[in-house]
Amino acid sequence: MENTKLIIAYPPYTKNTDSIEKVMYTVVLALLPAMIAAVYFFGIRALMLILVCSISAIGFEYIINKIRKQEIACFDGSALVTGILLALNLPSNFPYWMAVLGSFVAIVVVKQLFGGLGFNIFNPALAARVFLLISFPVAMTIWPVPFVDMQTAASPLGVLKTEGLQAAGSITLWQAFIGKVGGSLGETSALALLIGSIVLFWKRYITWIIPVSFIGSTLAFVGIFHYLHTLEYSSPL
Repeated sequence: MENTKLIIAYPPYTKNTDSIEKVMYTVVLALLPAMIAAVYFFGIRALMLILVCSISAIGFEYIINKIRKQEIACFDGSALVTGILLALNLPSNFPYWMAVLGSFVAIVVVKQLFGGLGFNIFNPALAARVFLLISFPVAMTIWPVPFVDMQTAASPLGVLKTEGLQAAGSITLWQAFIGKVGGSLGETSALALLIGSIVLFWKRYITWIIPVSFIGSTLAFVGIFHYLHTLEYSSPL
């Protein structure tokens, strides 16, 4: 039997010539349409929340790098991406101090305590979102109405769940597509997300298989329920 070596490697496993900085700042560029849409629909409060999450995420990464006597890597773009993604998962009226706490959980607990970039077993921004949802369920589920200050409304899926098809009929497909509905900053505008995805497909940072299979299977199963119970379940669109 030939002697074989066991090679232990850490992610990411797909390699290319682009540096971490180039990949991360390209992702920021891809997120730009969603950020612009969020500010357009929800106003300056959305921009402030994005800035708070981004700056605090970079700050926490700098602090933990200093404490652990590591190379300062807070400007490689990964902390910025985490901060932006966290902000896009929050409602525009979310308290700033809670957002900073979310950045702390994302960067310090989920990312750095697991070893830093490439070693974390969870997506830092989404893990922080789960933490905030469990810790502050009310603040995480109050959705401001686009263009209207001091007024909240359920998200389209929330309306479907609690009030049924008739109430959800007041939300047009066009409103849902462009993002003129209640929801987190980055989830409302499908158009903005699709524009951003073009950058990621063009750079080959993602492939079509996962998003198409995910969205396609959702459309298929929702379509089956809608076909069997038209008056009870919404259309796939």
